[in-house]
This record gives sequence, C-alpha cells and structure tokens, in this order.
Amino acid sequence: MKVLALNSSPRKGGQSKTELMLSHLVKGMQDAGADVETVHLRDKTVRNCAGCFTCWTKTPGTCIHKDDMTKELYPKWLESDLAVYASPLYHFHMNATMKAFIERTLPVSEPFFLEGKDRTHHPLRGNHPLMVFLSVAGLPEEVVHIIAVHSKEGDLAERTVEGTIVYHADYINFESLGGKL
Repeated sequence: MKVLALNSSPRKGGQSKTELMLSHLVKGMQDAGADVETVHLRDKTVRNCAGCFTCWTKTPGTCIHKDDMTKELYPKWLESDLAVYASPLYHFHMNATMKAFIERTLPVSEPFFLEGKDRTHHPLRGNHPLMVFLSVAGLPEEVVHIIAVHSKEGDLAERTVEGTIVYHADYINFESLGGKL
C-alpha cells in the first residue's frame, strides 16, 4: 500500500505534537509493510484555491496555480492508496494549511452532478486515495474550562475536551479502510 502522510503543523520536532503522533502512525504503517512518504506542508508552497473553476472548465483536471501542489503534491496524492491528513486543531477544525491542500484537490472532481439513490455528487475524474484524519489538540486549562462549560451538547458538568473533539469529528464522513493496510 502506498501512503502519503501530510503534516500541516507549522511547528517542528519536539514542538509539534502532530508530528510526534504522525511519526508513530507512520512507523506502524511501515512496520506493517506500507510504503509511506511523509510531507511537511510547512516546507511547501500551496497557494489558496482561487475559486475560479478553471480546473473544471478551461483546463480540466489541472489547476491554474503553478506551485508545489500542482507540480509535486497533487500527482503524489493521486498515486497514493491512502492519504493521512495530520493537522493540529485550530478553533475546532483543521488548520488553514491543511484546508488549502484539501481545497486544491478539487480538480479530481468533474464539474457536473450525478444523482444516485441516496445522494447527489460530483463524479471523479479517476481514483483518489482513501483518507484518514489525525488531529491533535493541546489546550491550556483555561480553554478547556471554556469548552467544558460552554459546550452546547451533553451534561455541562461532564463535558470533556475529548468529548468535544469527538462531537466535531462526527461531522466528517469517514470511510472504512476495510483492513487494506
């Protein structure tokens, strides 16, 4: 299995808990026989999507930006069986660096919709990798208190950071890897 592990933490080494967690995941994948390449997005130039949809119309499948995403990362992403998106949580979500990467994968989709029995969706131009999200949050106690007391779900006295993170992660549709690692 070919895995592309993407780290969007701006911090390096001992300062990055995202990098620490990802390195252990990568080692486990390698020990299981996976061919894993780790990319630190902080070292790459990935411009923000311009929302022009040129990748859908004038140059189907190809973004207008000529940066590391277009020249290197997008092709590697397409060739991978699995993409690991490792991001610190900033304001309950992945950071802007990871969001920019994900938005730039838009060329994988066709510009029209297909209606299915259960959903309407854009068909894909080809295959894309399965996805796994790894997120890390190390919050100061003052912030944990705010989350615990002001969370909108559950018993306020029992609200935990873990519960809040799981609550927000529930919004993401995860597809099972089906034992493919």
